Amino acid sequence: MIPNGNHILFGRSYSENGKGEPITVKAIPAADHQQKINLLIDWVENKKTPAKTLVVDERGNIGTDTNVKGYLLCSYPNYQKYIGGPVDMAASYQSAASDR
Repeated sequence: MIPNGNHILFGRSYSENGKGEPITVKAIPAADHQQKINLLIDWVENKKTPAKTLVVDERGNIGTDTNVKGYLLCSYPNYQKYIGGPVDMAASYQSAASDR
């Protein structure tokens, strides 16, 4: 599941936090299209498997550094789970398995 991937959040964040308190709705950056293609090409043509959890920063760049403002891209069926800290920092989340 990819935020702003034409499903789930449609590029906008929720209007309340985990405690039900109202928060400012922010635009969520889409992962850079060319970087997504390059990851796929590296995987297929160069046998370089992408990391199981990637990070999309506030400009849409894809990487693995969680010490940036952004969000996680988790391998299915995992999802990004809030573990504490600033909600706009990727390090405030972890890739977690579904409880279902």
